[in-house]
Amino acid sequence: MKLPRSIEDAVADFRGLPRANEHEWDKGAANMASLVEVLIEKYKIGQERPEQTIMAHWREIMGENASRCAPERIDTQGRLVVLVANPILRRELAFSRRPLVQKLRRLKGCESLTDIEFRAG
Repeated sequence: MKLPRSIEDAVADFRGLPRANEHEWDKGAANMASLVEVLIEKYKIGQERPEQTIMAHWREIMGENASRCAPERIDTQGRLVVLVANPILRRELAFSRRPLVQKLRRLKGCESLTDIEFRAG
């Protein structure tokens, strides 16, 4: 039950609680369909994620080295973090960084990747 603001303020004062600000008051119920649309867009529900695309094409991107390394995540700067089995392979892959990034950027949804980082793992 919604009470007038003066009564709400009196109850808040009596209980020792802070008074509600203007923007905290109920502005009415939102339409459920519009709320669902906003959440679907925000969290990209139903859309293929770049990580899924990379995993699906991992063998063709990495070639013979695909079994000795694995993608871990895409960090906040848009770098693909790849775990590599040994330091020699890590150094070898570092030399081919640019062509690998170009292959990745050609994949659907991966156009925003900026770099690859190779880590021991």
